[in-house]
Amino acid sequence: MNALALGTVQLGLPYGATNRAGLPDEGEVAEILELAHRNHFRILDTAPVYGDAEARLGALGASGRFDIVSKTLPFSRVSSGSPVDAVAATVECSLNALRTTSLHGLLVHDVSDLLGPEGEALHGFLLRARSEGIARRIGVSVYHPEELEVVLDRFEIDLVQAPVNVLDQRFLEPALLARLEKRGIELHARSAFLQGVLLAPVSELAPYFAPVRATLHAFENAAGRTTPGKVAACLRFLLDSPGVARVVVGVAATRELSEIVTARAGPGIARGVAKGLACRDLEMIDPSRWPPRERLVGDASRS
Repeated sequence: MNALALGTVQLGLPYGATNRAGLPDEGEVAEILELAHRNHFRILDTAPVYGDAEARLGALGASGRFDIVSKTLPFSRVSSGSPVDAVAATVECSLNALRTTSLHGLLVHDVSDLLGPEGEALHGFLLRARSEGIARRIGVSVYHPEELEVVLDRFEIDLVQAPVNVLDQRFLEPALLARLEKRGIELHARSAFLQGVLLAPVSELAPYFAPVRATLHAFENAAGRTTPGKVAACLRFLLDSPGVARVVVGVAATRELSEIVTARAGPGIARGVAKGLACRDLEMIDPSRWPPRERLVGDASRS
């Protein structure tokens, strides 16, 4: 279980394509953290743009029980002045909100910031943050392998977070994993459930996902139609994937985390079957390209 990390965006924002629960209240967040700690989750993943997530974690003393990975403020949210100075100030605010003096990891939230004209200065800040003990590991959050390859060519990092799931297997290419391993870079896989799309009944998904409906039916047939079966299949695929150091899972309710804890020990699906589910259509596997959330939460009448 310690290979699992808890994502916290849903603790600060009503997030996820199939999230109908909304934002959990403070009592629910406390129960989620307690259940996570009791079941050997050791890393929390958060960010200053996750609404109130950092402040909620700090108020509940999360830094005393978990290692925390946070992220930089995207340059696109800086209205004036030096973006790197704004990032440095925001990291200090994150530490204060989290009520800690150091992070397990600090990631560049928007990879385009690192690959743009201020990239060298931003990377210099990350190196200083690591040398000063503000973060034990530094790295970047990415969406596409091509972005990561450029980062690896240009910068020293030791942590990367990327979307990986049974539909999106682009970061599991052996050559890329070998490159990360050679440099001692940890890969943290996020989007294990593709924002809940992999867990929802296929019949209830919005028409937008019609191009992968057959693939999702194949996954459903292999994993079973129950949520625990699908959760187990998604987790086992990632936990059994060489090169994946951590799997980041997000929940909006204690019952969702309970399902993950229970399903964690469940059976997966055959590796060959899982490999056959890989999809290269970015419109389907890249949530940043999806329409607004309210157009994705479908029901049987819309399918």
